Amino acid sequence: MGELPANVYPSVWVPLATAEAARKVVRAFEADTLDKAGDWVCPGCGEPIEGVFAACWRCQHERPNDVARR
Repeated sequence: MGELPANVYPSVWVPLATAEAARKVVRAFEADTLDKAGDWVCPGCGEPIEGVFAACWRCQHERPNDVARR
């Protein structure tokens, strides 16, 4: 009870007049997400961090753009 089937996905509806602007927002989000997808090692404390996080959970050091990914 209360479970959704696996093939149910969220959707966003926008007015036709703003559709192109909405597509740009989605593309920017997807590009940003892909850039951050890989796991990384915190240069501040050496802690391995999952790619979805933009800062280290241990020392709060933000992930630099050129950080080495594992």
